Amino acid sequence: MDVLYRVADWGTIYENSASRKCQRLLWVPIPNKHDSDGYTELVVEHPNGPAHYGCWVALV
Repeated sequence: MDVLYRVADWGTIYENSASRKCQRLLWVPIPNKHDSDGYTELVVEHPNGPAHYGCWVALV
């Protein structure tokens, strides 16, 4: 069986009124605020944090 991943709260976090009208998304509005606690914890305090962030963006 194939593995399927689902991003939690996709519609709330990554969708907007323009993207909901599209049949096929060519872009995703990813928040780019780099001063949040979560971003700082991942990138600064986590081993290989920047690589993990890059993988997340690639998955999205």
